[in-house]
Amino acid sequence: MLDDARDLARRIVEIAENATLSKVWRSLEPFSRTYITLVVPGADPQWSADLHTPILHALLARDTDAVVAALNEFLAPDAVPSPRRE
Repeated sequence: MLDDARDLARRIVEIAENATLSKVWRSLEPFSRTYITLVVPGADPQWSADLHTPILHALLARDTDAVVAALNEFLAPDAVPSPRRE
């Protein structure tokens, strides 16, 4: 699951052809990204994986506007609070 998410994110960054985004992405290094999102106490890996569903659906539909909207929602600070595993 982690490799798929990293590959998807890496590919989106490549397709964007945005030098700043690419630089920031590379600076985060895979370990840091994984640690930040999945290893902190109480993290819910399934919840985290499910956040990607709207992005995948938009990509599969080849709907540029929906991709942009899904990515904006995904990247919005404090858009969705991080849940805790029970």
